[in-house]
Amino acid sequence: MKLKLFFSFLMLASLMVNAQSLGELAKNGDVKSMKDLLNEQPDLLNQPDQRGFPPLILAVYADQKEATEFLLSEGASIDATDQAGNTALMGAVFKGNADLMQLLLDKDATINHQNREGLTALSLAVKYGKIEEAKFLIQQGADPEIEDNAGKTALDYAQMQDNDELIGWLKNR
Repeated sequence: MKLKLFFSFLMLASLMVNAQSLGELAKNGDVKSMKDLLNEQPDLLNQPDQRGFPPLILAVYADQKEATEFLLSEGASIDATDQAGNTALMGAVFKGNADLMQLLLDKDATINHQNREGLTALSLAVKYGKIEEAKFLIQQGADPEIEDNAGKTALDYAQMQDNDELIGWLKNR
């Protein structure tokens, strides 16, 4: 009887893991369950959830460095986008996570990728007042002269906000 109960528990636990999406596991930083799920269903690696977010972006948004590293080691598309065209790098910038920004750039994330509005990670950093993130992106080679769909550059956003510190950085790069 105990053995039956044990196997029933194992089956239930297995079903619970499969019921969770890879993205949910990534958000929770559950790398062991992510490994198990990808062993069973490797095609889930880049599959977006019902809201259009790939697992890598969800891991980054949730500040889950270990889950992010795992997904990248498994071959997750570093420049996979959500429905708005944002990448994991843009998510790391928005969250202000310097470690994840560095990790993604070290793994060759496209620094000047433009989302559906034409915004780059740098433009987003400036637009949302993320000064340290903007400086970091400039130091890493982000192009401050890329125009978004509205014809605005990172400098334009800094000027709209009267952000003298970023205006100086962008003009003197």
